[in-house]
Amino acid sequence: MLVDQTLDPMVSVYFKNIGQTKILIQLIQERNEIQNTSSREMKVKFEHYNLELEEVLLGTPSASASDNKIEVILVQLRDRQNRHGENRDLYVEGKGCRKREGTKRSGIQGSAADLPYRI
Repeated sequence: MLVDQTLDPMVSVYFKNIGQTKILIQLIQERNEIQNTSSREMKVKFEHYNLELEEVLLGTPSASASDNKIEVILVQLRDRQNRHGENRDLYVEGKGCRKREGTKRSGIQGSAADLPYRI
């Protein structure tokens, strides 16, 4: 009775609220953080009923065999993470190139300044 009337609705509303603030990709990306946060917060709520919460487990969403929408989203997520990593690598590489280019220019400017001035 306690589970059906109090705990189940409480848990459902808690995760419904989280689900309404994030898109599916965010839920998947932040699953560990959500799981840790929800464990802490739910332990406090369960203590009001003299219950101990062991852990909160969030699984990977799945769909029926004929529905591939979740798989498409997971592929998009992997692609996005790969592009983010590639962009970060290119940024770091570009930053290094600009730094090397600046060093070369300062070397050229320094040697040109050392030449005698003629008119």
